[in-house]
Amino acid sequence: MSMSKGKVLAVTLLSAALCVCSLALGACNKKETVYYTVNAVYDDEKGTIELSEPASQQGYIKDERVTVTVTALENYTVGTFTVNDHAETLGEGGVYTFQVQDNTTVKATFIEKQGPTPTVYYTVSAVYDEGKGTIELSEPASQQGYIKDERVTVTVTALENYTVETFTVNDHAETLGEGG
Repeated sequence: MSMSKGKVLAVTLLSAALCVCSLALGACNKKETVYYTVNAVYDDEKGTIELSEPASQQGYIKDERVTVTVTALENYTVGTFTVNDHAETLGEGGVYTFQVQDNTTVKATFIEKQGPTPTVYYTVSAVYDEGKGTIELSEPASQQGYIKDERVTVTVTALENYTVETFTVNDHAETLGEGG
């Protein structure tokens, strides 16, 4: 029995010695797995960032492929997208893919969409003495009134024995063209 114990001991020592030699020579076949984190920074009231799941519960492994999907909520659009503070371009559908090399931060900003400018309607009125002449205005393009920058034609006609003394628009004197 003592011989059996000696063999086991010798094998154990030999095995331990080989392992120590392998580590000392740097020839150990077992690689240490390094895990990295990928953090997403965004305002969740304006949009989202979704990351593909890591292969391990401990994090992403070096060279692991990560898919990032950036989605703006209604009334918002993606403003900027960065990876470790470097501007990147999102692909179709707001997707960006990269291979993890280090701890990484992806960040998206969202800006409010600028909707169409509401149409503003204006009223143009003519004030004159009907006993001395008339003022006619061209019809507005909309039943709601004149639209900004719409051309308004004003025709001023003085009755017999009268002339146009002044013509003003918003309290500014204007010159009438040929024929009133």
